[in-house]
Amino acid sequence: MLFLSLMMASPHADAFCGAYVGNGESSPTNRASQIVIARSGTSTTLTMFNDYEGDLAAFGLVVPVPAGVDSDNVRLADRTLLEKLDGYSQPRQVAYTCDDWYGVSEAAVEARQLARRSSGGGCGGSSNDSGGWYTNDSGVREGSSGDTGVHVIDEFDLGEYTAWVVAAEGSEGLMAWLSANGFAVDDTTSAVFDEYIAAGSHFLALRVDLDEAPATNWLSPLQVGYDTEAWSLPIRMGAASSAGVQDLVVYAVTEPDAGRVGISNYVETPAPAAECLVDIEEGGSVLDWYETQFELTTGLPATPETLGGRQGFAWTTEYGWGSGACDPCTNTGPLTQDDVTGLGFDAHYGWYLTRLHLRYTPEAVTEDISFYASRVTENTQLRYVSHTWELESAMPTCGALEGAADAPACYSSEYWARKEQEGEAGTSVRNDDFKKCGGSSAALLLLPLLFWRRRW
Repeated sequence: MLFLSLMMASPHADAFCGAYVGNGESSPTNRASQIVIARSGTSTTLTMFNDYEGDLAAFGLVVPVPAGVDSDNVRLADRTLLEKLDGYSQPRQVAYTCDDWYGVSEAAVEARQLARRSSGGGCGGSSNDSGGWYTNDSGVREGSSGDTGVHVIDEFDLGEYTAWVVAAEGSEGLMAWLSANGFAVDDTTSAVFDEYIAAGSHFLALRVDLDEAPATNWLSPLQVGYDTEAWSLPIRMGAASSAGVQDLVVYAVTEPDAGRVGISNYVETPAPAAECLVDIEEGGSVLDWYETQFELTTGLPATPETLGGRQGFAWTTEYGWGSGACDPCTNTGPLTQDDVTGLGFDAHYGWYLTRLHLRYTPEAVTEDISFYASRVTENTQLRYVSHTWELESAMPTCGALEGAADAPACYSSEYWARKEQEGEAGTSVRNDDFKKCGGSSAALLLLPLLFWRRRW
């Protein structure tokens, strides 16, 4: 979704909104973004990680920001944190046998989970604080820009970004200043500038030099800290940079009792059914399989080439868990206090992470997103169980209401007869090399779930 926007729906625009801008002949487009919103009270840290498509060697971003934001509030985030966060919370595939399914008592499971919650980190954790915000070594550089009515509050460099924080008296002067500095803003984007200016917003203008950028189609993640009463993520302006459909993953890091975070002004789409048997073809991955299910559930493919004129807005909850624990864990392991502190959240007293997956076309973006805290702290994940005949009678097959009618029940006479036919070599689907969390033998990961490289 282009460079993401965050603007309140109220008259006080103390969050953010932004757009890619090109050279007047072409502009980059956006298909996928990851956003982390770390929020405690009114203290908010926004981390933005965006892809881009286009053949320009340089282009720009224009982002309204609250008055008072300068280089002390803006820094580059650690890209590996985003990768770990994605891997930690994504759908996962596990393997069970009858012994796993029935051999662990409910009381034992509850005792194990209580112990993990008490330890504050499931498989582990740490308590070090991360470093401070980026500070501009050259200090604040203020000045005006000709007769445009634009006041340059700050100028600084961050990675591939050359950044200015400016205040404008009106949209006409802002457009003139942007043009003089190599930014070509179309009428659709410029039409909203007056709203931000009237609300007292300043602007963060960034020039991107791709010669200094990572050798991927993702820009270095930017992190901005600020205070705001509102809790929103406006995406209307962002839709202007859409390639036709945009995919957004939002990670909300909140206080433990806030529980799962939801979106109040768009209807939630149920996630593809989980806790069921799935048969992944040899050489395939559960993430590829899940992408197909997500497309079927939402009716929206990830690529505009296959959109076929369809429009829509969908969001679903893919993960919710407290204080970095996991059962089962992916190969990224649990989140630590260091990880969450690096995302701008004071993690000493715990936290709750929600993963929301959104997909939408620009026509369907009718209003900005409003979030709410549900206070539901029950853990949730999308877990898919590798198909095995042993469990066909115990749990449903993904996409079906029931397991196979003729499947032998665990520990029935037919079950033992089939086991005897197969011999001991066929009695286990475990592999001790698979990642486990907290010593649990009930669920073993089949895949090295690292950073989810989407296909769009």
